[in-house]
Amino acid sequence: MTRLYIQDVTLRDGMHAIRHGYTVDQVASIAAALDAAGVDAIEVAHGDGLAGSSVNYGPGAHTDEEWIEAAASVVTNAVLTTLLLPGIGTVAELRRAHRLGVRSVRVATHCTEADISAQHIDVARSLGMDVAGFLMMSHMAAPEKLAEQAKLMESYGAHCVYVTDSGGRLTMDGVRDRARAYRSVLNPETGIGVHAHHNLGLASPTRSWQWRTASHAWTPRSRAWEPARATVPWKPSSPWPT
Repeated sequence: MTRLYIQDVTLRDGMHAIRHGYTVDQVASIAAALDAAGVDAIEVAHGDGLAGSSVNYGPGAHTDEEWIEAAASVVTNAVLTTLLLPGIGTVAELRRAHRLGVRSVRVATHCTEADISAQHIDVARSLGMDVAGFLMMSHMAAPEKLAEQAKLMESYGAHCVYVTDSGGRLTMDGVRDRARAYRSVLNPETGIGVHAHHNLGLASPTRSWQWRTASHAWTPRSRAWEPARATVPWKPSSPWPT
């Protein structure tokens, strides 16, 4: 029986839509509702990941720690997750998030810069976290080149690597070709994820294509790899970039 693994990013990617202005009460309310709805994982951070609150990326209404604490106080079933971009967030922020209850992280780099993720992936693994590599702007690299970068993230310890369409540029064929390229080089037990944006109105179809293409999926709660379980975390449709 096929089962979707739903990772909701309203409290991270959704931050962009409101200029990172969620209050802690709103975070707690949304996280509680998502948890009650049976969402598998809830991602919490500034829109640009841990330590993103700045003049460059936009100040947040609260700190990452305050948002994470608010979510952790109400979540009883879902896995608490976060995003980290090396060069914005550091190992120190990652360790702090882990102390607050975050048990899964997506380490994000530009699609041709996987090598800068090695330290962060390694530290996350040492903390016992579930770790995904997040290759942003995946439309800018050909499938074979992107797969080489995915292989690097796998070699650093990533349990799963994403085709991340943060530019909202990929069609179904583009996602399919990249997922197939991943599968041709990654170990069978390594998961393949997709993060789609809706700029072309194709977020749902591209996720569907990726699900059909990947043969294994990641189940962070049990840290088990199971055939025929979708690797397609859900995200709200919006024009705002990752």
